[in-house]
Amino acid sequence: YFWPSAADQNVPEEAARLAESVDQVGPLVEVIRQQQDKLALQDQAQAVSDRILHQYDQLEIAINAFRDRTGTDVSADELTALKQMRDDLRLTLQRDVQMLSTPDGDVLIIQIGPNLFRVTFAVPMRIAPDIQFVGIASGVTGNVTEKTKVGFTVLFSPLSTPVTGFGFTASAEL
Repeated sequence: YFWPSAADQNVPEEAARLAESVDQVGPLVEVIRQQQDKLALQDQAQAVSDRILHQYDQLEIAINAFRDRTGTDVSADELTALKQMRDDLRLTLQRDVQMLSTPDGDVLIIQIGPNLFRVTFAVPMRIAPDIQFVGIASGVTGNVTEKTKVGFTVLFSPLSTPVTGFGFTASAEL
C-alpha cells in the first residue's frame, strides 16, 4: 500500500509550472537559433569576401608582372580586372560561390541565377580565351554571354536541367 506524501501531491502543479516555463523560454531559444544562423551566414560571407580579395591580389600581382616583363602599360586590363572584382563582390551577396583549383590557381565561380554563372580566372589571360565545357549533362549546352581576359559568364540551357557544377578548358592560343 502506498500513501502519497505532501510533495507527491504537488507534482501536477510543478509539472504545470515547468510546462509554462518551457513555453516562455521557447521563443527565446528560437531567437538564439536565428541569431546563430545569421552569424554563420556572416562568417560564410566574410570567407567569400576574403577569397575574392585574395583573388584580386593575385590579379594585381599578375598585371604588375606583365607590366614589368613587357614594359607596356596595361591600364585597360587593370580596369577590366577591377571591374570584374567589383562586380564579383556585389554578386557574392546571397549567391552560391565555389572555388575550382587549377594548375594556374583557384578559379572563382559564382552562381548568379538558375544555370547562370560568372567565372573569374586566377590570373588574366593574354586574350579572351576559347571556352569548352566538360562534366555537364548530356543535352546541356553552355552559352558564353560575356568573355574577357579576366573571366566569362555562361548560361547553361535548357533551364529545365539544373546545372550545379561544371568543368571547362580555356584556351588562349592565337
